[in-house]
Amino acid sequence: MAQSDPRLSGEDVPVDSSLPAEARARIEAERGKAEIEFTTAYRKLKGASHKVTLKKTEALLAAYVHHVFFAFAEEALNCGWPAETVRQKAATFLTLLTDRTFFLKHPCTRLADRDTHRARFQDWALFAVRNSDSWLEFQKALVELADENSRGTAKLRGPTEQSPEAGKHGRQTAAERRAQVDAFITAVDEGTGRKITRKDIWTVADYTDPTDFQRFQRAAPRTTAGAVTRFTRVLKMAPGEFIRRLEIKKKQ
Repeated sequence: MAQSDPRLSGEDVPVDSSLPAEARARIEAERGKAEIEFTTAYRKLKGASHKVTLKKTEALLAAYVHHVFFAFAEEALNCGWPAETVRQKAATFLTLLTDRTFFLKHPCTRLADRDTHRARFQDWALFAVRNSDSWLEFQKALVELADENSRGTAKLRGPTEQSPEAGKHGRQTAAERRAQVDAFITAVDEGTGRKITRKDIWTVADYTDPTDFQRFQRAAPRTTAGAVTRFTRVLKMAPGEFIRRLEIKKKQ
């Protein structure tokens, strides 16, 4: 049922069940963060006119959609799906996410002209996502993944994404890389009480976008030796040292 004002809800669009359980959990964690960010900011919208409040609310909702969608996109890129599948599932998820966000959180869902507000919000939210730097990086990653698929270097082998022989010759498979990253995230959480994201890892590794990290995590052929060295070094850090460096990066 549509709600009369924005608030937290457990009825949001479900995450694709074919994603690994760990990936779904990470997306849900990011969705929780986005919910808190939205609700906290929404409660501060006081004293302005209805028109101004509506505009600011929709900007907050667009930011919510952006946060949740790209959490899904990152996991989709790194779960072993071929590029075509990633593109299709991402498009479906974005459409459903935008629509459910309107019905669950938009303040105009009970008005007579609801459909007008719905269409306008959908256009605005999709425009905000597709004109972001994150969308550009997502498209670049899709092109690269499609190229790997076409050259047979990322054949449909589920999460491993490489020949089973890869590990025998000292090269990590995609599954091993993802397991290494997941283990590090867990170690930092248990060692410091801080929940970190994959973005935090590539930030500490001195990258400003996720491209090289995504290549590293997929064990893609285009992963540079420098990227492997950087990310391996970060993933070997003690939890406390990692958090210290992350805090320094955030202040820069």
